[in-house]
Formats: sequence, C-alpha cells, structure tokens
Amino acid sequence: MIEGWHLLPWTGQYLIAAIVITSVSFYILKKNPKSWTSRYFFIFGIFIAIWQITNFLSKNAPNEEMAANFHGIVIFSGLLGSGFLLASMMNIPKERWYYVIIVLPTVPFALAGLLLQPFFMTWNEMYGWIYTFTENFLILTMIIAVVYTASIGVISFATAHKYPSLKKKVYTILFSWVIVNMLGIFITTMMLELNIIIPRVGGIVNFTSFIIIAYVINQPMGEIKVDTSSELSNIFFELITNLYNSIPGEELGERIVRFQRYIEVLGLKDVVTMKDRDMFILNVGDLNQNELKKTTEKILKGLKNKNVEQGVNRSTAKLINYTYKILKNTDAKLAQRWLDEIIFDHGAYLYHQGTLDIFYDKEIPLVISKYTPGRAYLITSKKPLDRYKEISELMVWGYRLLSITKYEIDSLNIREGERCSIFSIFEDDEDGKIVELIDLKKRVSDITSISDQLVIFIDCLDTLVMVYGSSRVYNFLEDLIRDLTDHDNIFIAAVNSNLIQKEMLKDIGDLFSEVWDR
Repeated sequence: MIEGWHLLPWTGQYLIAAIVITSVSFYILKKNPKSWTSRYFFIFGIFIAIWQITNFLSKNAPNEEMAANFHGIVIFSGLLGSGFLLASMMNIPKERWYYVIIVLPTVPFALAGLLLQPFFMTWNEMYGWIYTFTENFLILTMIIAVVYTASIGVISFATAHKYPSLKKKVYTILFSWVIVNMLGIFITTMMLELNIIIPRVGGIVNFTSFIIIAYVINQPMGEIKVDTSSELSNIFFELITNLYNSIPGEELGERIVRFQRYIEVLGLKDVVTMKDRDMFILNVGDLNQNELKKTTEKILKGLKNKNVEQGVNRSTAKLINYTYKILKNTDAKLAQRWLDEIIFDHGAYLYHQGTLDIFYDKEIPLVISKYTPGRAYLITSKKPLDRYKEISELMVWGYRLLSITKYEIDSLNIREGERCSIFSIFEDDEDGKIVELIDLKKRVSDITSISDQLVIFIDCLDTLVMVYGSSRVYNFLEDLIRDLTDHDNIFIAAVNSNLIQKEMLKDIGDLFSEVWDR
C-alpha cells in the first residue's frame, strides 16, 4: 500500500487496457482527423480509457468515499462512451456532425451516476472495492445499455447490408466491443447483485476488444482487378486505383462508402462492380464512342474541384486523351469540336492541375497562367475598362464572370449571358443611388452559391471607397476575399489610384494576394 492505497496486482489489467485503447484511438484520429466518424470514435476511446483508469483507482482506493467518487466517474465515462460509439457508427454510412445528439439521452444517467452515486461500495480483500447499484438505477442503466446496444446493432447490420465490403469491420466492432462488453458488464453486475463474487476481467476484455479492432482496421479492403487488359481498361484501372487510394478513412470504413458514392456520381456503376472485399473493373471495352464520350465528361465534371490527388487528375487527362484519339479515328472534326468543348468548360482547371499538356499541344494564353484560383488581385489603373478584354479571355477557358461595375453595361467590352453576370452598383432609379454594401455582398453570395470557377471583377473600388469610406469597404473586401478564395475562385478589383489616398490604397492592398500597377 502507498499511503493507504491498495495496489492489487490483478488491477494492472485496467492500466494496460487504458494504454492500448488510447493508442488505438489516437491512431484512428491521426489517420483521418477531419472525419466525424474518427473524431467520435476517438472520444469514445478516451471515455473508455478513463473508464479503465478510474476502475483501477476505484478498486484500489484507500477508503469507501474515494472509491465511490471514482466509481461515479466509471459510470459517467462508460455511459457517455457508449453514446459516442453509436454516433461514430452512424457516421460511417452518412457523415453528419449533429449525430452527436444521440449521446444526449445518456447524459442525465451519467450525471446521476457521477453526482448522486446510486450505489454502495463494499470492501473485499481479494477484489478490492466492489459496487452494488440501487434497484431503480440498476433497472434504468440496464435499459439504457440494452437500447444503445440494440441501436448500434441495427446501425451495424444496416451498414453491412448496404456496403457488404464493410461487414468484417462493423461486425468486429459490434461483436468485439458492444456484445462482449455489454454482456460482460450485465452478467457481472447481476452476479454482484446476487452477492456472487467472481474474478474481474473488464480490463482484459477491453484490451482484447481493442486489439482485435486495431487488427481489423488495418486490414486492406482488397485488391482492384481488371478482367481484360487493354489501353482503356488500364487507364480505368489507374484512375480507379488512384481515386480509391486518395480517399481517407479506410480504418473505420468511410473510404469504401465515399468510393461507392463517387462511382455513382461519376456514372461508373456499369464499369466498376464490387464483390465482397474485392473490386472489379468490368466491360470497359464494351463502351461505344458516345458512351465513352459521356463517361469521360461525367468523370471530369464529377471530380472537378473535389481536391482529389494529382494521380487522379492525371488519370482523368489520360482518359480525355484516349477518348479524343478514338473519336479522331472516326471523325477528326467531331473529335476536335469535342476537345474544344472540354477546353471551353474545363481548360483553366486542367491547366492549373498540371494535366493539360497530356492531351493539349496548342499555345495557352498568358492570362491563364497569370491568374491563379484561390487568389485575389488588386489592379491600380486609370482605365479599369481595359481590363475587360483580358478577363474575357478567361471565359473561353472555363471561367464564369461576375462583374460589379459603375459603367454603363453597353460600354463594357463584354456581353452578359450564360457565362457572364453584370451588376451595376447604381440602383434602378433616377437618383443614381449606390447599392448598399450588404446588398452587394448578398448578390455575390447568390451567384457563388450556384456556380464554381468564378472570376469576380469589381471595376469601381474607388467609387465604393468614396461613398462608404475606407473602413467599411475594407471590412467588405476582407469578408468577400475570404469567402471567394476559400472556394478557389479568382477575385480581381480595379481602382483608379488618382481617386484614392495612398495610405488608404496601401491598407486595402494588404488584403490582396498581389497588387499590380497597370
């Protein structure tokens, strides 16, 4: 004993289990820290590690009061931990942060166990401090345990049914933790209520459960196979392999869920089929030219701006090149027209992904390399109208333009249409009143919410400063630049340096990625 503490050798299992559980939980979180599935599993693991540590302290406490205090934490962490496991399992098929609400029903019971301590502690020379619940709390706790165990079971079976490849993972988590532990706790508690003292193996059970989970989450989901070898099948093999490997979350099964959704979005359900833990790429040789063209377009559109890895983008460019060659063998003009449409819709995107050179050997306008998605540019110029000619070149390479102007629309070197929206800062009345900044921001947000790959051009920054003052315009620009560049749009603002003070211009210029004098 150390100052009254009882260091029972058999209780060391709880400390070993706590170390293993914490290590596995940190590993899962580190592999996919942005996933709510991983986050909730991590919280679950930490609560169960606390459960282990406080079990150790409760069994070895120097007196009844301290043993009861630690056992209150045991109940608190155990109940909340079960709730977070359910939240984690619910996030595997469909990730939603608000699934954490499922934890709330356990909170009153967890707090009751922690604060009211509805149990009695009895000292046993062999097994340390042993708890006995009050009858009402025992019944309520068992109901909660049964409800949450059943809920986790339903979620597990539903997930395994929809995604057969996940059977092993979800069933392992279900059977190794939920059933083993819940049944173990239930049996142990009932035997204690009947005054039947048995060896305590909760630490060993938890240790074993998390070792099994750690083993299963590190098992690969299988290999990707190609049924026939051809140039097209090899391209698809490379594309699918790169796409699959670029998706995080293999540990708890999120990767396979997101992968299957990608397959549906990209229109590849007839190309890629899944069987158990293997993936097969089938029937790519049966695609006719029209199907190949549509499939290529759908893949490019589906992957665009999804932040996939470079290997996926290069594989997509190879597929574009292959499709172009196949079309060219039949009709060169049709093939060129199709390729021109690809450039018109996605050219700048492919250029900035570094994959355009795989299938495009023509000269690329300097304006494409001049402006980079996700950056903001301030141009000081006495003739902001001159910028429209340059910016209009971006529109034939996949960009859409949103212009906020002080000029008459007819005077702009650009026409309003499908790829161009023009907002005048003057309201539609005879007073020439300027639109409020908050309304201007809302108009921009309305466009950006339904469009991507935008160029937002404000040609009247000096006018806005003169009307609303540098402070308000500064805040307006700060919010606008942050929102727009976060979504890989290009933001350009032009200002007549003769109409604005130098200090004011410098302050505003600090918000931009680059400042050019034209």
